[in-house]
Amino acid sequence: MADVDDAGEKPKRSRPPGWGLAAAVAGAMAVVVALVVTSTGAPTETDRDPLELSNDQELRAVVAAVSGVVSAEDEAGEEAALRALEALRPSSPGAADLRESCVTTYRGTHDAQRMTEQARGMIPGDGGEVRGEDRARLSELLDRSQRLVVAARESHQRCVGLYEAAAQRLHVTPARRRR
Repeated sequence: MADVDDAGEKPKRSRPPGWGLAAAVAGAMAVVVALVVTSTGAPTETDRDPLELSNDQELRAVVAAVSGVVSAEDEAGEEAALRALEALRPSSPGAADLRESCVTTYRGTHDAQRMTEQARGMIPGDGGEVRGEDRARLSELLDRSQRLVVAARESHQRCVGLYEAAAQRLHVTPARRRR
């Protein structure tokens, strides 16, 4: 009776030492199988048309507003067009995504440019030192400007891609910046 201890009870068996490794390998295989199924099976979220869930009326309003920003002739016109774009509140996901990515792109670029001009104005024209009280403000302006530029750069491709796809879907010609 090797399966009974001195007290007459069956001893508890421990798992073999390789059990943890086997569980880890099985888990890893499950992840690989899931990845293979998603890559060859049904469309994933990234395969979907981002404008699929758009109300055409909302999409048309956002495209028109973005076109206004793109074709603005001067800074005042761009600011007015940006405000019109920001005022839109589309509820359909595709139109909202287009609006958000373009607001981030164009507002970020616009505001970063204004902050950089403000910072330039704080630097003495004679090459002298920046006044002590202006150093912190100058640093803050340049840091914020840099963050806005990075965010604008990151959202630019999405904005342009969605804008062009929406214009094509709505059968309108996308606006182009004047050079």
